[in-house]
Amino acid sequence: MITSYPNTTLATQGQKKEMSCTAHGEKPIIVRWEKEDRIINPEMARYLVSVKELGEEVISTLQILPTVREDSGFFSCHAINSYGEDRGIIQLTVQEPPDPPEIEIKDVKARTITLRWTMGFDGNSPITGYDIECKNKSDSWDSAQRTKDVSPQLNSATIIDIHPSSTYSIRMYAKNRIGKSEPSNELSITADEAALRPIKNTDGSLLPTLKAVLFKQDLGQGSHT
Repeated sequence: MITSYPNTTLATQGQKKEMSCTAHGEKPIIVRWEKEDRIINPEMARYLVSVKELGEEVISTLQILPTVREDSGFFSCHAINSYGEDRGIIQLTVQEPPDPPEIEIKDVKARTITLRWTMGFDGNSPITGYDIECKNKSDSWDSAQRTKDVSPQLNSATIIDIHPSSTYSIRMYAKNRIGKSEPSNELSITADEAALRPIKNTDGSLLPTLKAVLFKQDLGQGSHT
């Protein structure tokens, strides 16, 4: 009896979404919509059902306005006439910007801060990257150093060229194709004091510092990207 309906479909949170199913058979045909075994009725907020007849077909359209995260799931349209009942099942996935990551400090030294993070809900869309911001604690976020589009495969990073004994604030954002998350939890970290003397090789030369470089500019100079 039901001849056409989408098996899976996507929606963007906050926007309108329409899903239709077409039934063919002996009239009258009644079409009923359900969300995971809960009947959708006219009194339900944000859901609107409309029906039109084209020849021997009945097309029922469910409109959701606006879509929210909780709309993700399985919908079914049921076509009923004197001969029986048929149904089609539609999986709706509502996509949205991701939740922010949860960040913590992994290591602090006089000139570097290493942080790591745990990914939150991806908004039903793959994470495409992270943005990291770091600033002197007393400054505004407008003056923060920013590293954008950190690989989604990473879960840690090192900020370099900080000043010993200085206090910094750090936060992050996650991104997917829908948009950017809210800022993460904000960390406040004080760098270690500087060593009294540099560490040297046996030949007297200074040991090099090898770090995964994210921030190349000196935070203490007030410049930002």
